[in-house]
Amino acid sequence: MEEFKKEAAEGKDAALKSFAGKTLPTLEHHLKESEKLKVP
Repeated sequence: MEEFKKEAAEGKDAALKSFAGKTLPTLEHHLKESEKLKVP
């Protein structure tokens, strides 16, 4: 996740930076949802 954040903010390759920026919100959402499924 940190690599996506870094690439979205500081990436040198425009296509990769764009991909990271578009994908990051989905990854964050999936992480949040998966954390809800954790067994206590």
